Amino acid sequence: MNTWHVDERLMHRYDEGELDPANAASIEAHLVGCAACRAITATTADAERLDATWLHIVDTIDQPRPKALERVLRALGTRDHVARLIGATPSLQLSWLLSVAFVLGFAAAGAHIGPRGVLAFLSLAPLIPLAGIGVAYGPGVDPAYEVSVAAPMPGFRLLLLRAGVVLATSTVLLGATAWWLPAGWKSAAWLLPSLGLSLVSLALGTFVDPLRAAVGVSVGWVAVLAVAARASVRGSGPILDRMVVFNTEGQIAFAIVAGIAAIALVLRARAVGSAVEG
Repeated sequence: MNTWHVDERLMHRYDEGELDPANAASIEAHLVGCAACRAITATTADAERLDATWLHIVDTIDQPRPKALERVLRALGTRDHVARLIGATPSLQLSWLLSVAFVLGFAAAGAHIGPRGVLAFLSLAPLIPLAGIGVAYGPGVDPAYEVSVAAPMPGFRLLLLRAGVVLATSTVLLGATAWWLPAGWKSAAWLLPSLGLSLVSLALGTFVDPLRAAVGVSVGWVAVLAVAARASVRGSGPILDRMVVFNTEGQIAFAIVAGIAAIALVLRARAVGSAVEG
């Protein structure tokens, strides 16, 4: 039970924010257990000042802490809202990147067993960025999809931005892993197929859901590998030399595919932009 109450003049100074921290803390501790003093404060305090203080507290508590990627993007000059939208990409979260690193580490270890291990790595590598792009944007895979739709940015542009960052991040991880492969220049034979498949997936993602586009392209890649593997049985020599997908002819073919997909993506971007403006 309280046997004393805050002096009226002291209460007025507290309401005006003129008290030192020690006395203010003492009054606040008293107000917790004294309904009478709380009632007096409710009628004498500056309502606008209280509202502003409360809004500041709510904003501070509710505002999510920027993630590492978001902070990096802001440091590079990216606008705050763009950095926030890119930072929310599911395939750029730490858990996803750690999973990719684990898979790549396992594949790289298998590559040191023999040529078939290298072949397995080269076959798996293009699927890594493809999977990341597939879950970068869209309903059901992006927890911030509703917020992204409401953002002042076309969904197509956001998809391209996120896909670009995902592709760059995946390429860095894949490149660092491939550097340890005992296959010479063929350690980089995944690069052009990866770029070609990613661009094809993005181009298709302007017509259908990005995840469906990525799944469809992945199935096509597996089919190409199956055909190439079946054709390689007839030849002789190391299996890597017999897989046309990773030979010079295959690299040229995927470079052409990447070029055509890039052109289609640019044309599609212009068409979507014109439709939005119209």
